[in-house]
Amino acid sequence: MKTISQYKEDIKSLMKKTADMDAKAINENRDLIDSEISLKNEILDTVEEINKTVATLERQERVNTMLENHRRL
Repeated sequence: MKTISQYKEDIKSLMKKTADMDAKAINENRDLIDSEISLKNEILDTVEEINKTVATLERQERVNTMLENHRRL
């Protein structure tokens, strides 16, 4: 399993791909074509899934911290 930072880097990389597609279409003065829209939606779906994993791992860290603090009392 990856670390939270690694997952966030994956998200950053995927979002760069979507931005690059947008930039290409803008430079070519056109809208995205169907295949680009499909790919962009797949990328965004992946980003949302990774983000769920990140949220879960962050929650786990918060709970672990809370439990450690309670043990110290």
